[in-house]
Amino acid sequence: MVYGAAVPRIAWDYLVPVVQANLNQTPVASLENRSPLECFSAREPITILDMASDAAGVPVNVKVDWSKASIQKTLLRMHASMRHLHKTILDKNEARQLKAINKTFDYDAINADVCDYMLL
Repeated sequence: MVYGAAVPRIAWDYLVPVVQANLNQTPVASLENRSPLECFSAREPITILDMASDAAGVPVNVKVDWSKASIQKTLLRMHASMRHLHKTILDKNEARQLKAINKTFDYDAINADVCDYMLL
């Protein structure tokens, strides 16, 4: 399949999950604790979680140690990071809402009755 298509071999790491969405990247016992993608490409599987971008859009390589001894610490760090990210987003949204509310105080109140004719 790899040789029959005119796609570079390195691109298959990204195309296989798209072509076959049910291809799992978790190690399985029948493949000697290797993932199907690792056996298919003969390299460690590359997932979206392996790469992140900083504020400038430059890719930053992120490696997570998934050994049994560090799983709990890694999960706690990830939870703290998600809480910080969520708080940052909430703070930005609240600041935007307060700015919109304060902007409404700049306008004079219009006292009009139902039968009044107004030109705005």
